[in-house]
Amino acid sequence: MSVQRTPPKSQDAGQSTCETDLNKVAAGLINSPTKIAKRNNKRTQRVLNECTGENFSSFKDEVMSMINQFRVSQNNRLDKLEEYMISIQEQNKNIQKTNLDIENSVTHLSFNVKTVEDKIDQLEHERKQIYSHLSALEEKLDRLEMSSLKTFSEIRNVPKVQNEKKPDLFDYVMNLSRVVNYADLCKNDIRDVARMPSKRDTSTSSIAIEFTNTLTKLSFLEAVKKYNQSKQPHQLNSNDMGINVSKQQIYISELLTPKMKRLLFLTRDFAKTADYKFVWTTNGQIYLRKVEGKPYIRVNSEAHLNEIKKSLNKEN
Repeated sequence: MSVQRTPPKSQDAGQSTCETDLNKVAAGLINSPTKIAKRNNKRTQRVLNECTGENFSSFKDEVMSMINQFRVSQNNRLDKLEEYMISIQEQNKNIQKTNLDIENSVTHLSFNVKTVEDKIDQLEHERKQIYSHLSALEEKLDRLEMSSLKTFSEIRNVPKVQNEKKPDLFDYVMNLSRVVNYADLCKNDIRDVARMPSKRDTSTSSIAIEFTNTLTKLSFLEAVKKYNQSKQPHQLNSNDMGINVSKQQIYISELLTPKMKRLLFLTRDFAKTADYKFVWTTNGQIYLRKVEGKPYIRVNSEAHLNEIKKSLNKEN
């Protein structure tokens, strides 16, 4: 009986491919990596040697040309930028100079404004002094004028009569004196009677009476006052004067200066709104009274009347 032998074992399976290659290199069957690298270096050197000729020179010139063009372009841009910066600096200098001029102008203008303000204050102070001085002169003039009118009375709203003469005016006054029961009055007590100027288109005007003394004037006005109080609501009218042109209610009072007439008008207007019952004049002065028995108020001026209004508003 024959026995089959086991074939010889091959190389160990664990032997690596790398060892096999190393063995081959050692046996000279394949080239080593060093030889391969040397061969590649030779090829690279050969390529470089080929480029060191005209091709490399052309490439170098082309690169230098590009660099020069880039440098010129950058220089141009830098030159323009420098010019622009110089222009900006000049503009800044001009702006600074302009700002300085403006600042100087504003300073000068402020000084002028301050000077004008001081001048205005001075003029305002002078105006107040002048106004105060004029007010004092007007007050003094009004007192002098009022003093010259202390013997005068006035009859308002008297119808105009054509061809009227001076004796007719005296007769009007005498007729009134008889109606109001002032029998003591005679023509010798009357210094003058005159029609006062008026507009042409009006049908009535005032008559001024100048008595010889203030006592006669006050007695005549007192008689008129008593008559009107006793005959209410029938007051004196133009027929009582002997004027039959038309029947008009007449008003008799002291003759006042234009300034005092305005003040009397304002006082009467205030009396209506503030419920003051009595407003009258005596010796050129205006008086105001709330009700009978209450103290009277002497109204000296428009400013005084305004103070009275303010005090009344505070009370309310």
